[in-house]
Amino acid sequence: MPQVKVNPQDLRRFAVFLDELCASLQHKKRNTAHSFEQLRQTWKDDKCKQFEKTFASTSQDLDQFLKMTKAYAEFLRKKAAKLDTYLRLR
Repeated sequence: MPQVKVNPQDLRRFAVFLDELCASLQHKKRNTAHSFEQLRQTWKDDKCKQFEKTFASTSQDLDQFLKMTKAYAEFLRKKAAKLDTYLRLR
């Protein structure tokens, strides 16, 4: 007989944590982009261009991470719902 080795509530808690992490990272990314845009008005050397390229590349990586994290959070919520149903039927 199959065994359940996870608590659905733990899955939901972690999904909420992931949602909050995503929101926080998105907010910080927007703030950083805004601050950097303002700084670019006066910072115009090669290091600025180098940082701009690094920031753009890292932002794309972060966007991929956020997309994946949101998908995992949704997966965990669905898994918790299925486990709730399974545990009620046992």
